Formats: sequence, structure tokens, C-alpha cells
Amino acid sequence: LQAAGWKDYAELTVLFNPDEEVGSIGSGETIARLADQHDVVLSFEPTTAKAVVKTEALLLGASGTATAKMEVKGRASHAGAAPELGRNALIELAYQLQSTR
Repeated sequence: LQAAGWKDYAELTVLFNPDEEVGSIGSGETIARLADQHDVVLSFEPTTAKAVVKTEALLLGASGTATAKMEVKGRASHAGAAPELGRNALIELAYQLQSTR
């Protein structure tokens, strides 16, 4: 930053956001709180936008995101006495996710 001429700062905050284009569900409140305390934000979002719009050096927006909620239920059973009565919710979730393709 100093090499680029930025000399008027006392503190630098680095925030890694792993939420990957889903609206920052896990870290949105932290991002908002920290944003209010800072003068400048540098966001480094790897994107293919330059392949689409070759003239832009700075991406100021994104094409959009979507969020979905899926609820599945399982049924407990005794693995030794009656395993056929059980329903594994994780297996059902995997099936439902594959069905959305």
C-alpha cells in the first residue's frame, strides 16, 4: 500500500469470507460491522467477468445468486433389531440434491 502511495492509514484489516456467493450468510453481520469502521474496502473476487467484458478493469457488480432451502426427514430405528424400519436423512438429502440437476 505504501508503494502505491497510500500513507494515511493506521490499521489494516484483512477479512476472508468463505461464504462463496450465497449472500454471506455466515459472516454478513461481521462484514457489515467491520465495513462501518473502515474508509476503504478492497474486494478480491476471482471471476470470469473479464472474459465476458474485456474492457472492465474493475468489476463493480455480480450477475446474481440464488438461495434455496431443502428439508428432509429421517426415521430412527435399531440397527440390529429392525434396520429396515429406519430412514437415513443424509441419504435422502443426497438423493434430493442430485434430483435438482
